[in-house]
Amino acid sequence: MFLYILFFSGLIVPRTFAADQHAGHGGALAVMPVLYYMPDTKMGYGAMGGYFKRLPGAEQASTLHGMFSYTELKQFNTLLMGEYYPPGKKTYFMGYIQYLHFPDEFSGIGDKMGMVEKYTADITIVELNPAYNLSDRFRAGPKIYYRKERLPEVEAGKRLSQ
Repeated sequence: MFLYILFFSGLIVPRTFAADQHAGHGGALAVMPVLYYMPDTKMGYGAMGGYFKRLPGAEQASTLHGMFSYTELKQFNTLLMGEYYPPGKKTYFMGYIQYLHFPDEFSGIGDKMGMVEKYTADITIVELNPAYNLSDRFRAGPKIYYRKERLPEVEAGKRLSQ
């Protein structure tokens, strides 16, 4: 599988960021269009971006970033992710939500390979990961993961429709 990616980038920085970055005021916004080609998905395009801000008293910048892409085969992927570093060093929160609309082909499993059938999967994923900092290098906390997948389009009379 070959992957060719062309990146064009831009950085938008509010004036207050440069003057007040150590005080925790302002923030930075980065936006980047994406163009790519893969033999399995053909031409794809989209955008990604993020907002970064160090909150007063926090050791790291909190972030909110997202992306979306769309391919010639009508495959759609969107993702929104965030990391929150509150003041102090004791806690950390991360999470994301992702949605995929993915037309694809199924040809069977193992020795049950057969005729190729077309289907579309709609997938939603949510993950939350609150954590407590045990040291500068280690965090502990639960990971909450949810995934829902459904097949709204399958070929009638084939294996996936049964």
